[in-house]
Amino acid sequence: MWTLNNIMADGAEAAEELLRAGFIEVLAHLLELGSMPMSIITNVCWGVLNVSKYRLDLPRLLQLKELLPSINRLLLSVQEEEVVTDLLVAMSNFCEHHLADVVETVNLEKVMCYAKSTSDQITLAAIRVIGSLCLGDEAQVDRVIANGGLEHLQRVLLSPEANLATLREACWALSNIAVGPIRHIQLLIDRGIAKQLIGLLQSHPDACVSIYRA
Repeated sequence: MWTLNNIMADGAEAAEELLRAGFIEVLAHLLELGSMPMSIITNVCWGVLNVSKYRLDLPRLLQLKELLPSINRLLLSVQEEEVVTDLLVAMSNFCEHHLADVVETVNLEKVMCYAKSTSDQITLAAIRVIGSLCLGDEAQVDRVIANGGLEHLQRVLLSPEANLATLREACWALSNIAVGPIRHIQLLIDRGIAKQLIGLLQSHPDACVSIYRA
């Protein structure tokens, strides 16, 4: 797996060769095995992250979708920082094409728990997932809010320990919520988040720079 992942990360041409050879099928098989040494799980999840970064054709996107139940299972059972971070970032990438499937398949409550992790890497990745989910429709954003998404984003804004990258992701997530219906905007006002964003713009203007997702 280490060798395959290094090839996958070498560029689009090398990645395409691995995909044609069935790399996603291998990942799916390994994820379904359940019991594996942590070293193998770590490399498999790195592979999932690598695949999630590429623009895939429809058949491969459908293959990728089939990995979601296994990813959800791992997020519920594994605590290793590298594994959790890779899976959360991959999940955020999955949202570009499979947002509805992520909302329906993944335990959102667990994702929200990761947003208050003691690990800066895990917190950053979880906040990014929240932002990606908030690109969804009104009902999907409602699910995020119902599972505590706004509270976690607000906690980041208020935390003196929050790093710049996490603050930027939180601001991006809130901007996604703010393009929704009036009632979502009213929530941002009623909970004091709009006022906190003004304060953040004064104290940390770099955190309020828009993030463009290619």
